[in-house]
Amino acid sequence: MSNIFVVSNSFAGVRVDNFISNRLKRTIPKPYLHKIIRTGQVRVNGSRVKSASRLNTSDKVRIPPFLVEQSSVRAKYVPPAKKMEDLASMLLENVIYEDKGILVIDKPSGVAVHGGSGLSYGVIEALRSTNKFYDLELVHRLDKDTSGCLILAKKRSSLRRLHEYLRDGDMITKRYSALCHSSLSKSKFLVDKPLLKIHDISGQWKVIIAEDGKDSQTRFKCLKRMPSARMFEAELITGRTHQIRVHLASEDSDIIGDSRYGCRKINDQYANIIGTDRLFLHASSIFIKDYEDGKDLLVEAKLPEIFEIAANKLSDVQVQ
Repeated sequence: MSNIFVVSNSFAGVRVDNFISNRLKRTIPKPYLHKIIRTGQVRVNGSRVKSASRLNTSDKVRIPPFLVEQSSVRAKYVPPAKKMEDLASMLLENVIYEDKGILVIDKPSGVAVHGGSGLSYGVIEALRSTNKFYDLELVHRLDKDTSGCLILAKKRSSLRRLHEYLRDGDMITKRYSALCHSSLSKSKFLVDKPLLKIHDISGQWKVIIAEDGKDSQTRFKCLKRMPSARMFEAELITGRTHQIRVHLASEDSDIIGDSRYGCRKINDQYANIIGTDRLFLHASSIFIKDYEDGKDLLVEAKLPEIFEIAANKLSDVQVQ
C-alpha cells in the first residue's frame, strides 16, 4: 500500500484524522494517530497539519510508511468479536429512525460513542463491524453515560450537510431530559454562562464557568417537582462539552448520578433510593429544520423507564 493518498471530491472537507482512519481501514487507534499527526509525521502538500484540519480536493496526504505497515499487520489480526457483535446487535435493535442518509439510535447509558481512553470500541466501531454500516460516521457526540438520540451519517454528503446545520445553530434543535437534585422554584429559565475546558490538579479535564470561556446558552423548563428533585427539559442553544451538566450545577441543580460535577454523598443517597447510580440525562429528541424536500424531521427517544421509576420513588423522599 502506498503511503501517499490524493484526496478525492468525496473526501473534500473531511478532517485529516478521519481521512487517514478511513484510508487505513480504521486499524489505527485514534489517540495514537493524533500523536503521530501532532508530532509532524503526517504532511499535507508537504506541510504540517492538525488532526482537525480540513482537506481539499487533490490535496496530497503523506502518511509515515511505518504507520501503513502497522495498519497492514493489524488488518490481518481479527480480535475476539463476541462482545462487539453483542453491542452491534443491541444497537441495531435501538434504531429509532433510518433513511438513505442517516441512522438515529437510542444510545444506552454506559456505552461510549467511540473507542479511546482505555476503551477498545464504542458505538461507531461496533456498527462499522457489521457489513451494513462500514462507512458510518458520527454526526455529533453524546457523553458515555448519557442515553438517547444519536445521529450517524451513512453518506459523506449527509455528514457534511448536518455538520453545516450544526454550525449554523438554527437548523437543529436538541432537547434533553434531566433528573436533578434541586429545589429551584423557577418554571422556565435561561442559563447564559461561558464555559471553559481545563485540566484540574489531578490532570483530568473538566468544564468550568469562566469569563474567558466560550459563549454557552441553555434553555430549561421544569417538567416535574419532587421534594428534593426536579425533572427538567433542557434545550441546547449552543453545543459545548458537558454544557447541560455544568449549567445545571451552576443553578444548584446537579444531575443525579453525575460523578464529575455532582456531590458523591448526595449521589450515593439517590443510588440507594433508586437502585442505580446511572447519570440521569437523556437526549430525548432531535429536530432538524428543512431536512429533506422542505420537510422538517423530528426524532424522539422514549424516556427510559428508570426515569419514571426514580421520579415515583422520589415523590415523597427528602434528600439532603
